[in-house]
This record gives sequence, structure tokens and C-alpha cells, in this order.
Amino acid sequence: MLIIPKTALHKKIETDDAFAKRFYRALAIFMADRLRDTLNPGENTRPAPDPERLDKILGYLRAM
Repeated sequence: MLIIPKTALHKKIETDDAFAKRFYRALAIFMADRLRDTLNPGENTRPAPDPERLDKILGYLRAM
């Protein structure tokens, strides 16, 4: 694991638009994959999520 100082990351994002775009896109894809795996553990397909479970997870994320 590589640890990047928070200030260095913020500076890079603020000064390099192309990097910021790639960084946030990669982060969004990673988070979407994690959410998909949470909603449907052990499945490699994209089934429709359980609405109640999705509401619970989204409520948890909003509270953070």
C-alpha cells in the first residue's frame, strides 16, 4: 500500500485537471463495485438490487 500525504493529493487534484478527472472516475468506479458487491455478495452479474437494502446502505452513507 502506498500512503500519499493528504496535502500532496489535494495539491495535485487542484493543479492537474486531467489527473483529477481520472482520480475521481477511478474512485467512483471502485465505490460502485464495492456497493454492488455489498448488495449482491458472491455474484458476478448485475442483478437488480434489493430496494430496502439499498435504502439502508444509502442512509448509512448519508449519515457519515
